[in-house]
Amino acid sequence: AERSFDMRIERPTPRRASAAAFAIISMLLAAWLFVPAAALTFSRQSAAEFAATGLPAWSRLALALPEMLGAVLFSVPRTFYVGASVLVLDLAGAIVAHLSLGIQPIGLYLLLAAVSLLAVTRAFLSP
Repeated sequence: AERSFDMRIERPTPRRASAAAFAIISMLLAAWLFVPAAALTFSRQSAAEFAATGLPAWSRLALALPEMLGAVLFSVPRTFYVGASVLVLDLAGAIVAHLSLGIQPIGLYLLLAAVSLLAVTRAFLSP
């Protein structure tokens, strides 16, 4: 019996390619959020710098732990929107905390914009 093999290579559809690119971008952004939050939580130097602001020690954890949780949830497709919501609320709190100290948190504005833009973009890309 003669067998024939189909040697065609299936090209990814534009929707599949954009979903893959979106997944990679959201995971990179999640890592960009997770690493500094982990440093804020576990680094003695960060703890000392945070203590110098006059804010209570618990507020450092109150900002960092939800950011780490949100970053993990944000990087998983099934929990993406929950993670995005946690991150938006957490980043807004971090911005308020920075502004109350007289610090302009340009990086936090960019992170908040990136998370929001990815969430809106995914909402329009989803079938």
